[in-house]
Amino acid sequence: MRGHIAQAALERALERTAKADRKVRSLLKQHRDDSAGLMVLATGGYARGDLAPYSDLDLIIVSTDLDRHEPVVREFVQALWDTPYTPAPTVVAFDELDASFFTVPDRASSMFESRFIWGDRDLADQFQNNVNRVVDAEVFEIFAERKQEEFTARRAKYGSVPRVLEPHLKSEAGGFRDLHHVFWLEQAGMALRGKWKLRRNLSTMIERFAKRLSVIGQFMEWETNEFIEAFGFLLAVREMLHERYQRCEDRLIVAEQPVIGRKLGFVGDDRQVMIDLMRAVFHASEKHSRFCDEFGHFFRHSRQYGRRIAPSPERSLQIPPGQDRFSLDINLIRRYSSSPQMLVHFIESTIESGLLLSGHSRHVFRRILHREHNSHTEADPALSTDWFSDSNSSDEDNPLYIIENWKEPLRNWFELPSDLATRLRRMDELDTIKLWLPEWHEIAGLTTGSYYHRYTVDEH
Repeated sequence: MRGHIAQAALERALERTAKADRKVRSLLKQHRDDSAGLMVLATGGYARGDLAPYSDLDLIIVSTDLDRHEPVVREFVQALWDTPYTPAPTVVAFDELDASFFTVPDRASSMFESRFIWGDRDLADQFQNNVNRVVDAEVFEIFAERKQEEFTARRAKYGSVPRVLEPHLKSEAGGFRDLHHVFWLEQAGMALRGKWKLRRNLSTMIERFAKRLSVIGQFMEWETNEFIEAFGFLLAVREMLHERYQRCEDRLIVAEQPVIGRKLGFVGDDRQVMIDLMRAVFHASEKHSRFCDEFGHFFRHSRQYGRRIAPSPERSLQIPPGQDRFSLDINLIRRYSSSPQMLVHFIESTIESGLLLSGHSRHVFRRILHREHNSHTEADPALSTDWFSDSNSSDEDNPLYIIENWKEPLRNWFELPSDLATRLRRMDELDTIKLWLPEWHEIAGLTTGSYYHRYTVDEH
């Protein structure tokens, strides 16, 4: 059901964006003779191909001669106000697009995700070349640092947990801004390597981004599909919210949850519809939040993007100087995944050291621990059985799946005087609580709908 909802929402968003393109081009058609040195770019959701109902039409108008083009720009924007759209134009002189421009996070992000709509194609080529020229190592580092500050401030305001009673679909942990944060870092990295491209054709950029991760081996095919489904499902919820309020509204309050759930096809009484909807929302948000935590760091620090990434058995432990994360090669991950004792010991070691496991290693950890994903191996040539330890054995033979094996390590763990919440959080990040507490799935993502409890039952 979620897959159908997601796919339909992605298609509607793309058609909504295409309709806006047609309207913008129709208004500019009469100015064809004045297009030399002038171009109109889409940005924001309009550029990314996921335009939501009642969202602003974000535009960047680039000119080589602002005085000469001022009448054209004024007439175009005024005409756009007479349409159902709400234009949000930014006019930029081409000469202003220097290195300092791309160290301002909001302005640079808008440029990195921009898409060509209308105008001088030679100028568009110059613009693309200019972005790749001015974004050097220093500009990239400043941009990445300021985007991280922006991300940290957002988490401080909205919280770092996606499973809350009334999630903000855009800015909460696991919201769309988490995806955009990683996407912008990837695009800045592409410019750093001189490979950034100004989009000319309409597509869903976040969907294409996920598929690029599959090409370089960071995502398996089934992971890509799950990621896109999560993105599309949240788009559907956001679309229903905007339609419901007839304006941009991204807070999914309790009172609206049964209404939105029914519009999406969930059935039952209000309580059941709310539970089913919010479990699906939390499932999608959790994927987004983990993706941001795991890949934001990767794109900020990696110089390998663009090449196919493979685990390196020669390096058992990598702790970059001055960083608080470390990564493990596949053999160590297999070892720590071999039994409850080893897994508990590994988590305890990370807590004692104060270090975090790198996103990529955590990603691989979950692949190995989730033996139910073995069914994907034959369909996906990128996922060989080498990723899994003893992948041909049954679950009954795997020590992790025998509850009795968890008793002693957990007893010792729970008797420690402090930090139980941190231990459980680390275990939950690897989705392993359900291995020793099968009932966990019954409360995972369960909302009470009570304003006395801000978080879901499992989060509490």
